[in-house]
Amino acid sequence: FKRILGAVLAVSTAMAAPIVIAPTKGTVPMQVVWVQGANVNQSYRKLALEFQAEAAASGYKVWVGITDFIFDTPEPVLIDKAVKETQAAMTKAGASGDQFLAAHSLGTVMTQDYIVKNPDTFKG
Repeated sequence: FKRILGAVLAVSTAMAAPIVIAPTKGTVPMQVVWVQGANVNQSYRKLALEFQAEAAASGYKVWVGITDFIFDTPEPVLIDKAVKETQAAMTKAGASGDQFLAAHSLGTVMTQDYIVKNPDTFKG
């Protein structure tokens, strides 16, 4: 039983690597951490690129970090870790500027508690 429980805990707390998309245009730096809904992580890449293009047209140089979870579904016990790992990956890649948090569907539900506990982490 202990081995099975250990395996379940290891899988449930494992994280996949966040996706970081560097900007190609714009001058005013900003960062957006996106927390996905259930089972749609890779779909956000196209949306992020479209968002970057629109923001660049207004002069913003937007870095996008998309959280990733092992089963491609946000987990309440892992949301803090996912956001922090995404922020760290963005910083490592050279991201700068104010940080904003965006979420969709189940990701929105998961981020509500995070933002209450960390009110000064994001500008918006």
